[in-house]
Amino acid sequence: MKRVLQVVALCLFVVSAWGLPTERDHHSSQPRWTFTVGPGTVVAVHALDVAFVGRCYIVKYQTERGEIIEIRDLQHKGTPVLEGMHGLLTYSTNPEMILNFQVVEPKSAK
Repeated sequence: MKRVLQVVALCLFVVSAWGLPTERDHHSSQPRWTFTVGPGTVVAVHALDVAFVGRCYIVKYQTERGEIIEIRDLQHKGTPVLEGMHGLLTYSTNPEMILNFQVVEPKSAK
């Protein structure tokens, strides 16, 4: 009888130590803060393979005022951008990703 109780107690401790699987909260992947900047130009786009995450894109965007903004698009579910594109950029910081890119014709110098 003592041996049976020891085995049952051991099974309970081992099972409780493993824990239960948790489901991922889908609400946390929604953007909390979004920003629209521009007009400006996409200066560089770099692809980076990150372990356990997959491919991520690093986009450098320069506004007409001279500000450089660097966004790490980890989810890559937003709008694809290419070097040299000119327009308005909408991005989020949590999670960090590009949400939209609206192409705008550059102002011509008169």
